Amino acid sequence: MMQAAGPLLIDSHPNITRFFADDAAQAQQLIETCLRENRNVQQDIRLAGKNDQPDRWIHLTLSRIENAVLQGVANDVTERKRAETAVRAIAVTDALTGLANRLGFEARLSESLQQCRRQPAERLALLLIDLDFFKQVNDTYGHDAGDRVLITVARRLQEAVRKTDFVGRLGGDEFVLLLDRVDELAVVERIAQSIVASLCQPIAIGAGREVRIGSSIGIALTDAATDNGEVILKQSDIAMYQAKQAGRNTYRFYSDGGRLLDP
Repeated sequence: MMQAAGPLLIDSHPNITRFFADDAAQAQQLIETCLRENRNVQQDIRLAGKNDQPDRWIHLTLSRIENAVLQGVANDVTERKRAETAVRAIAVTDALTGLANRLGFEARLSESLQQCRRQPAERLALLLIDLDFFKQVNDTYGHDAGDRVLITVARRLQEAVRKTDFVGRLGGDEFVLLLDRVDELAVVERIAQSIVASLCQPIAIGAGREVRIGSSIGIALTDAATDNGEVILKQSDIAMYQAKQAGRNTYRFYSDGGRLLDP
């Protein structure tokens, strides 16, 4: 890890923050705090890469030596930052499929609901997907075959949605989709139909063998009265069981008192 060769003098003019990429506001605040409180301050700062080079990170310590001049000591902490990013990614990623796990889903759902609150006209659709007859695959062919099925399902789900949509695995044979900026119910239906059709196709499990499963999908949409993550997840779960009761390998929308949540 590269260490700073020595102190550097930083003019406290606001333009100094142009070097600090998206952390410019933090860098400016650091400078102002150092000048105002006349004490040493420190912060990890991201430096924008130039000429297609990756960004770098420094740990910057500032101390005031004159009215408008600061002395800074910078240590390169890029590798530490990359390691921290990798650890965070692992924490929210399902190891088997590479999709987001439940923790990653909860973070994305919270973020999407906040966006809906800022833009009330925007709708969010949550699709809860439970695989039909997956237990029989595990019982008959073993868990390695089951893992092959889950990996294939993850890939097919990613192929069925838009690039901006979220795909996650909650655990076991339960998957989840989040569709942002839903302005037409028909868009959600097309995606649900595509998933049902895709997941009932044969799946190779090795040694020349194939299995067939299916999917039951429950769909819930946010509206002005429903912007709570636990509520919308529960609604999609209810709709998913309605799909199973309807014969499996299909989808159902959550309804309130029999009324479909139309856009």
